[in-house]
Amino acid sequence: MLHDIDVRLYEWGDWVREKRDFGLGYPARNVIHKAMKEGPGAGQSGGKKEMPMPHNVVMMEDALLGVTGPLRETAMQRYVSAAPDKVAAQRMKISVAQYRQKIDQLHFYVAGVLGLPTD
Repeated sequence: MLHDIDVRLYEWGDWVREKRDFGLGYPARNVIHKAMKEGPGAGQSGGKKEMPMPHNVVMMEDALLGVTGPLRETAMQRYVSAAPDKVAAQRMKISVAQYRQKIDQLHFYVAGVLGLPTD
């Protein structure tokens, strides 16, 4: 496991989890949510603006664009859902050892895309 990549992926997962609508069919932020977060004047000009995606998150998002299939599912289970290894492995219908191997593969893939050392 590459610790630096793991930390960066957790930052990415936190940001994605915060911005998702979790597939309920509603927008990530509706008028009621916006008013609760920003106060009753949220709809007026000059209200609080959405924060842009942080640079580290953009880098991870770009690095993950080529990840598909089981590695993508691994990224979603570990970093977005924050599922424990055993639960994530059960969801993916693989052993915990295979799941951890996929985490390592994901780390090396991301490190390669970002041009970071893997030693």
